[in-house]
Amino acid sequence: LDPDMDALEDLASAWSSLDGSATWSRGTDCDSMAAVYCDDDGHVVALEVRNGNISASIPESITALEELSWLYIKSSELTGSLPPALFTLPNLVHVVLSGNQLTGNIPDTVGSATGLQSLLLDANQLSGTLPSSLGSLSALVNLILSTNGFSGSIPNSLSKLTSLEYLYLDANALSGSIPAFISNSPGLKHLVLQYNGFTGQIPDSLGNVTNLEALSVRANHLTGPIPPSLGNCTRLIELDVGLNNISGTIPATLGSLRGLKYLYMVDNLLSGSLPNELSSLQQLKLWDTSRNYLSMELPAWIGSLTNMTVLSLGYNRFNGSIPEALGNLHKLTYLTLDYNMFSGSIPESLGDMTALEALFLDDNWLFGTIPASLVNLNRLTTISLSDNYLLGTIPAAFSTLTRLVYL
Repeated sequence: LDPDMDALEDLASAWSSLDGSATWSRGTDCDSMAAVYCDDDGHVVALEVRNGNISASIPESITALEELSWLYIKSSELTGSLPPALFTLPNLVHVVLSGNQLTGNIPDTVGSATGLQSLLLDANQLSGTLPSSLGSLSALVNLILSTNGFSGSIPNSLSKLTSLEYLYLDANALSGSIPAFISNSPGLKHLVLQYNGFTGQIPDSLGNVTNLEALSVRANHLTGPIPPSLGNCTRLIELDVGLNNISGTIPATLGSLRGLKYLYMVDNLLSGSLPNELSSLQQLKLWDTSRNYLSMELPAWIGSLTNMTVLSLGYNRFNGSIPEALGNLHKLTYLTLDYNMFSGSIPESLGDMTALEALFLDDNWLFGTIPASLVNLNRLTTISLSDNYLLGTIPAAFSTLTRLVYL
C-alpha cells in the first residue's frame, strides 16, 4: 500500500488544483478519498475524474499504482504527453482520457498493455502516426481516437484486433485506403472513419462484417461504387457515405437493411434511379441523397416510408410529377426537392404533412397555383417555391402561419 500512497500523494501535488485531491493523503481511508477506488486489500484499482480542473500533465509516478485497472480522466484539462510507462502497468483494462489537452503521439509502449479492453483518447491534440504496436492489444474492444491530429495510414497490425467492436478514427488527418482487413474483426459494431483523407474504394469485404450497426465514411476522398455486399450487413442502423466522390448506382441490395434508420448519400456522383427494393426500408427516419445525379420519376413507394422525419432529394435530376403519396409522410419535418426537374402542379396532399417545418421546392418546372392546403402546415418556418412557373397569388391564409420566417 505504501507505493500506492506515495503515488497518490505525488498525484495530489501535481494535480493540486483538482477538487478533492487533498484527500489523497496518508491517514485517509480509501473510501473517503475523492475519485479513488480500492480493492479489498486497499490497493488503488481505479481513478475516475470527470470535468475536473487538473490543468497539468500525468506524472510518471502514476506507474507505481500497479493494481490500477481503470483510469478514467475525462474533460479535465490534462496537458502534456502520454507517459510511455503508463502502458506498462500490468493490470490496465480501461484507459479513458477523452476531452483533454493531451499532445504528442501514442507511445509504442501501448502494445505492452495486452489486457487493455478500452482505449479512449478522443478530443485531444494528439498527433503522429498510429503505432503498429496497437496490434498487440488482442483484447481490445473499444478503440476511440476521434478528433485529434493523427496522420498516415491505418497500420496493418490492426488486422490482429479480432475482438474489436467499436473503432472510431474520425476527424483526424488519416490517409491511404480503408483496409480490407477490417473484416478480420467479425464482432465490429461501429466503424466511424469520417472526416479524414482516405482514398480508394469502400472495401467489398465490409459486407462480411455482419454485426455492423453504424458505418460512416463521410467526408473523405473515396471513389468507386457503393459495394452491393453492404446488403449483407442487415444489422445496420446508420450508413453514411456522404461527401465523397462515390459513383455508380445505388445497389438494390441495400433494400435488405430492414433496420436502417439513417441513410446519408449526400454530395457524391451517384446516378441512375432509386431501386424499388428500397421500399423495404420501413424504419428509415432520415434519408439524404441530395447533390447527386439521380434521374427518374420519384416513385410513389416513398410515401410508404412513414417513419421518415427528414427527406432530402434536392440537387438531382428527378423529373415528372411530385407523387401525391408524399402526403402520407405525417412525421416529416424537413423536405427538400429543390433544384430538380419536377413538373406539374404542387400536390394538395402536401398539406397533410402537418409536422413539416421546412419545404424546399424551388428551381423546378412546377406550374399552377400554390395549393390552399399548405396553410395546414402550421409548424412551417421555411417554404421556398421560387424559380418555378407558378401562377396566381400567395394564399391570404398564409398569414395564419405564425412560425413562418422565410417565404
